[in-house]
Amino acid sequence: MKIKTILRHRGLTLPQYAALRSARRGPLHRVAATWRERGSRDAIRTPAIEAIAAKGLLEIQERTAVLTDAGARMLRELEGRR
Repeated sequence: MKIKTILRHRGLTLPQYAALRSARRGPLHRVAATWRERGSRDAIRTPAIEAIAAKGLLEIQERTAVLTDAGARMLRELEGRR
């Protein structure tokens, strides 16, 4: 199956999936109106972060967003890891 089809069945979009993968490497930090991985210049838009936080896959704390256990489990399932 294509990744877009798999993500659609899980209720995720490609930007949300990319945000989850970034959060796996470390917490995301709020910079102005966007979120960024530490040391990265690539911005992640706030609606993507808020959508996956509403699903319980990320936890937003003050100015950081941290991957939850449910988010890590979802990434493992999507990437075929156990």
